[in-house]
Amino acid sequence: IIDKFKKRLTLWKHKHLPFAGKVYLINSVLYSLPLFYLSFFKVPKELCSKLVRIQRRFLWGGDDENNK
Repeated sequence: IIDKFKKRLTLWKHKHLPFAGKVYLINSVLYSLPLFYLSFFKVPKELCSKLVRIQRRFLWGGDDENNK
């Protein structure tokens, strides 16, 4: 799931999207990916936290995974 998130985000990072466009993509596409996959399995808390961090980094323009 994390790899799919990162793959989608790398495609979107090269586009100059406004803030509202990023919010729309996160809500429409990124939230649907884990809902489908994780409807079959119990979700570890670490995975949820990681997905939220990735979404926030994309929204606020962070590139480096180690930055907080």
